[in-house]
Amino acid sequence: MGTKKTHEQYVEELKQVNPNVEVLEEYKNALTNILHRCKIDGYEWMVKPGNLLFGKGCPKCAGQYHRTHDDYIVELKEKNPMVIVLGRYKDAKTPIKHKCLIHDIEWNITPTGALQGHGCPKCHKEKISVAKSKTHKKYLDELYEVHPN
Repeated sequence: MGTKKTHEQYVEELKQVNPNVEVLEEYKNALTNILHRCKIDGYEWMVKPGNLLFGKGCPKCAGQYHRTHDDYIVELKEKNPMVIVLGRYKDAKTPIKHKCLIHDIEWNITPTGALQGHGCPKCHKEKISVAKSKTHKKYLDELYEVHPN
């Protein structure tokens, strides 16, 4: 029977196999999950060291990332801080209840929509209003182009 691999040996082996993954917890053995972080996107996950040494990498980079409710809350706070989650996250496309901190309105929206920055219906109307509004000078300039006299 061989000797047990040390933490340092595991870290060095992992650098050779997958230099984009860093070890965040002490190595115990190849079959005990420990925390790792992707150096590309910062995603942290628990994984068996043996899986990483045999070619597995970051699940988020591989498109195999399954966002948890807690992951969604953190991500939404970063991307759309004026909206909070009231419902329970199931997946990116199932609408759930959210609350707008600006207008104190609750409404259902998909997590994808909320992460893209969509706000409540009132925020949406305000965005459209601002986008379509003109200053008095802009109105006069446009009027002059159409009717110079």
